[in-house]
Amino acid sequence: MRSSLEMRRFSYGMMRFSLGMKRFFLGMKRFSFGMTITFLFFILLSSIPLVNVGMDEAEGGEASLSRPGIQPGSGADGDSFLFIVTLTASESPDDPVELVLNNNSYEMNEVNPGDTNFSDGKDFYFRKDLEAGGVVYFYRIGNVTTTAKTLSIAESDRFQYHYDVALFMSLFIIPVIVILLYLRKIEQHLRNIASRRQDPGTSSAPKDSHLGNEELH
Repeated sequence: MRSSLEMRRFSYGMMRFSLGMKRFFLGMKRFSFGMTITFLFFILLSSIPLVNVGMDEAEGGEASLSRPGIQPGSGADGDSFLFIVTLTASESPDDPVELVLNNNSYEMNEVNPGDTNFSDGKDFYFRKDLEAGGVVYFYRIGNVTTTAKTLSIAESDRFQYHYDVALFMSLFIIPVIVILLYLRKIEQHLRNIASRRQDPGTSSAPKDSHLGNEELH
């Protein structure tokens, strides 16, 4: 009787355990499905701006910007960078070609001001010293823009270089100064000795005077 009751309790417990495992796996399936949907959603959102600005050549109406670049491709704090881009248009545009650097606009200069033919491409440039940190830049003329790009400017090592040079110079110059001062002191001492030898009367005069006084007494 007791064993039969224990078997029923055991069977009931196993049924509850099995039901709990089914619910657990069902929850894991729902969680996995939700994570997959979320992941695909974020991929879709991230791909939208790439589709919009994923071209190196930007066209708008009759004007287009191509071959955007920067020289050098990397550098340190305070270095000068050359920004370049090519404008192609059927005629001279009314809007200036601009460099947009960290939300600041700079009007670019013509590489060849005498070139009035825009149909085969006209190059523009702008030179600027950049500070350390992240830089976001793109080129613009009117409503036409190129792909925004980033550039990381490293911290300058000039201070470290000057510090090393100053340390080396101090370690070299200070001992030299000490040695020169010591040699000058020795030279002065030798001069004093030489001057005493050349004029012995100055040191013997007091002694002779003292002897003369003793003889008088």
